[in-house]
Amino acid sequence: MRSNTGSSANWFAGSPPVTAAPFTVAGWVNLTSTATIQDAWYLGDAGGSNYWVIYLNTNNGSSVSAGRVDVEISAGGGTIEISPTPTLSVGTPGHVAFVEALSNDHRVYINGGNVATNNTTKTPTAGSITQVNLGAFRASGGTFGPINAALGYWCMWNVALTDAEIAALAAGVTPWRIRPASLVAFWPMFGAATGNAPDMHPQGLSGTQHLLTQNGTMGATSDPPIRKFWPSYVSVFDLGSGGGGIGGAASITLGGCTISSAGTLLIQAAESTTLGAVSLNGTGTIHLQAAESTTLANCSILSIGALLVQAGSAVSIGPVSLFAAGSLTLQSAASIDLDSCTITSAGSLAIAGTLGIALDAATLTSAGLLAIQAAASLTLDSCTLVSTGTPVGIAAITLGPATLTSAGDLVIQAAATVGLDTATLASTGRLFVQAAVSVELAPVSLTSVGQLVVQGLATVLLGDATLVSDGTLTSIGIGGNATIQLAPAMLAAAGALLIQAVASVLLEPVTLISAGDLPSPPIGPGDWSPSPTSPGTWSQSPNQGPGWSVTPSGAGSW
Repeated sequence: MRSNTGSSANWFAGSPPVTAAPFTVAGWVNLTSTATIQDAWYLGDAGGSNYWVIYLNTNNGSSVSAGRVDVEISAGGGTIEISPTPTLSVGTPGHVAFVEALSNDHRVYINGGNVATNNTTKTPTAGSITQVNLGAFRASGGTFGPINAALGYWCMWNVALTDAEIAALAAGVTPWRIRPASLVAFWPMFGAATGNAPDMHPQGLSGTQHLLTQNGTMGATSDPPIRKFWPSYVSVFDLGSGGGGIGGAASITLGGCTISSAGTLLIQAAESTTLGAVSLNGTGTIHLQAAESTTLANCSILSIGALLVQAGSAVSIGPVSLFAAGSLTLQSAASIDLDSCTITSAGSLAIAGTLGIALDAATLTSAGLLAIQAAASLTLDSCTLVSTGTPVGIAAITLGPATLTSAGDLVIQAAATVGLDTATLASTGRLFVQAAVSVELAPVSLTSVGQLVVQGLATVLLGDATLVSDGTLTSIGIGGNATIQLAPAMLAAAGALLIQAVASVLLEPVTLISAGDLPSPPIGPGDWSPSPTSPGTWSQSPNQGPGWSVTPSGAGSW
């Protein structure tokens, strides 16, 4: 659980999971003080006119008992309240639930029972419900009612739960076991005291997520009394705060299940690991490791730490969503195939295969370095790659209708050839396309606000290409040891524009624009303006074979 001490710290999401009845909200509260009125949960508008709010009362010298839980509903200029009799005690985790079954059916539960009801019709306007808060009410005029308590395991359903289901939650049953298909938000709020609160409900991992942004600094306390159990007949596994592992001597097959870990989550098999329609969630590191192959289909994998998918032979990923708040690594000793995938990393993203890598209709996003490394070939078809770092290949690189965007340097390097077909490459730093044999550009757009260099030791072929450089560096270079051929192309440079070939340069209806000089031809091979690197001496050295960041060396010894 995360705690506050009455400061303005809170959590906020601008896209509520529900905006009208029916819905249920529930969670755990461990009070630190009852000296002030405190808002635990708020769903409504930013002006405080249309809303539902769960707040904790103080006696303030009145007849209201300190620690009493009240729910207030405001709409149309008036409010109603629902107030159970029992109170929450300082230092003891208590469970609170509110069920909005209908506009005239409002219910509040304390510790699974003690229900209070109100049948007055009150309906906040659905179109004005724009935010959900935990720990305070963030209004347009400031932050009000900050909590002086710890909060944990808060969740919302888009249905009205029954009395029995509320009682089960208060008894410690994990929320994932209560109508999981209707669970639209789940904020465990365990782990570090700083950072946002991820939405870890199964549907949110594969579709809409409602990340709670943390404002200010919280404390961290022990989790509420949630029962951790793992019977063989259920489809939801909660491994608790200590993490856990699933190991198989031969193979592991998981279908249609949800696995949650508050620590490290490890799945490893001596032969193969196959996951179908699975949701894996870990606030620590998630490892998927197989001595032979790993196959993922229709999966959602969320890691608040690092995420590693590793196989001794091959990794195959179908329509899968992988998200890591830390580094994300896919490593295979044979090949990696990605089809219609979404892979997001808040840290570095590395995809490494000793033979080949094929990406089809995939989206790869990295807030840090993005490295794609293949010993044989790298094929991208209809892909989107976004990185503040560098994509890299080893032997041959082929890009179909692909989009590569880099906030830093963007480097494409191949020991054999680089082939780009209707691709868009944009870099806010330098942009390099380098091949030991040839570079082939079909209808391609290359844009760099820094230096732009296209280099082939044999040939450079441009067909219907647009190359633009308008940054502060001074040159756009096209270098070929043998031949350069430009079909209808446009080349523009805010600095010098350099085209170099040892044998010949062929330009067919081409537009060249330069705000700088057109330098003299080179004396001989290798006399490049920016020197091309030789195969194997990339700006970022590829990992080949056993050089994995985590080395596979056999079953059980990852």
